[in-house]
Amino acid sequence: MNELGLDVLDLFLIHWPQPMFDQYVETWRAFERLLADGRVSSIGAVQNRGLLENPHILDVARRQGRTPGQVVLRWHI
Repeated sequence: MNELGLDVLDLFLIHWPQPMFDQYVETWRAFERLLADGRVSSIGAVQNRGLLENPHILDVARRQGRTPGQVVLRWHI
C-alpha cells in the first residue's frame, strides 16, 4: 500500500489462483485481520473457473464463435 500511496484500500479481492495449496482458511483470516485493522474497507473472493467451464456458457460461446470469457463479459455488459 505504501507503493500505491494509500492508507486504506477500498476493496481487496482474492482470486484463489492455486486451490491445490488449500490455504483458503488462512488466507481469509489474513483478509479479516486487514479489515479489522482498518487497512482495507471491504474484502471478498472471486472465482470464475466454474463459470467459464459451465456447459451452457460453453455452448453459447461455441454457437456464437466466441470464447467463454467473451460471452461472460458481454453478459455483464
